[in-house]
Amino acid sequence: MPSFYLHLYGPLGLQQDETGFELESVEAAYLLAYHNVPRMAAELARQRLDPHQFKIVITGKRNRYLMTLPFSEALGAKVQ
Repeated sequence: MPSFYLHLYGPLGLQQDETGFELESVEAAYLLAYHNVPRMAAELARQRLDPHQFKIVITGKRNRYLMTLPFSEALGAKVQ
C-alpha cells in the first residue's frame, strides 16, 4: 500500500509529517485530511491562530507533491 504524508502549512511555516499513512489512494489521503481539519482547526484556534490561514499539503513517497487542502475548503467560507 502506498504511503502518503499530510504536512501542515501556515504562517508559521511547514510542519512536516514524518510518519505518514499507508492508504489505498490519494483520494483516501484527501478524505483523511478533510476529516481531521475540524480537530486541527480547533487546536489552532485555542492557540489564537486563524485556521483559515492553514492548509494541508499531501505528498507521496520521496516528498512528491500530490495536492493541497486549504482549511477554508474543509471549514467553509470565512465569515467577515
